[in-house]
Formats: sequence, structure tokens, C-alpha cells
Amino acid sequence: NMSTKRPVYLIRHGESEHNLALKATRLADGKVNLDTKFSEEYIDALLTPTGREQAEKAKLLVRDLNIKYVICSPIRRCIETAQIVFKEHRNSPKILIDPLIRELVCCAADIGSPLDDVEKMFVAVDWTPMKRFSAQQRHVWDYSEDFDEQTRLEILEEVKRLSLTTKEQS
Repeated sequence: NMSTKRPVYLIRHGESEHNLALKATRLADGKVNLDTKFSEEYIDALLTPTGREQAEKAKLLVRDLNIKYVICSPIRRCIETAQIVFKEHRNSPKILIDPLIRELVCCAADIGSPLDDVEKMFVAVDWTPMKRFSAQQRHVWDYSEDFDEQTRLEILEEVKRLSLTTKEQS
């Protein structure tokens, strides 16, 4: 029935390595340390042990909900969170990876990894929604056959430049 209303639940990813580093390097005036924010070390950062614990706690909150599908960003920390939260769910919901719900790119952690690498890392999710985008549609997601380390670093530099330029203008 097309008129059936279904609730939508939103779950944020657990604490990532980048989140932890930002907390640890916060400046005395409370501002973000820009060297950490734009560090290539944190490109597509994974969860910390605390982030995995947070996902385990979220699992308890959703275990009795009637969930059939999970739509997830292709960022690794999001997939990692979704797998922990829904791995043992009573409905065994399908986890669909869709770039249209991805994070805005505003720091190193928001730059994705090459699709082949992430697919190998997370085999229990459905990558079909990602496959509808061609390499030419990089504005949707930065995965392509030639998305190498140099390309990722160039994107990081552009994000940093735009972020700092926008800050100066405000």
C-alpha cells in the first residue's frame, strides 16, 4: 500500500579517529586545530573503540524496531556503525550504501576512500545504489577508477582552501 506511513530513524556514526583527534588538539581558545582538521592522516577515518561502544549501545535502542532497510553513507565510519548496529537485528535489514546521503565535505574525514578498497572492507552491505553513478559524476561521490592518493590529497587541499576562504569572508 503506497499510503502506508513508515517512520524514519536517523543514527549518527560513532566517534571516529578524527573526532577524537579534534577533541585532543582543541586550541586554548576552544577553536578547532586546523592542522588536525585537514590532516591527511584522518581521510575517511574509522571508528575509535569508544565509537564502536556507542554503536553497540545504539544496537540496543533499535533491536525491537521494525526496520527493513538501512540507507548509509559510503564513508567508512558510517558503514562501520551501521554494521555494528544492525548485524544481529531481528529483521536482518539490508544495508544500502547511497552517496546521496553522504556528509558535506568540510574536513579530511569527509573525503572518501577508493570504492574498490571500501567494498573489500565491507562485504556484507549492498553497493547497488553506488553503482548507478559513473566516474564522471564525481560531484556526487569522489570514487572512480583513477581516485588515487594524489587525487585525495588534491581534494583535501581544495577543501582546506575553500574552508579558510569562507571563514575569512564571514
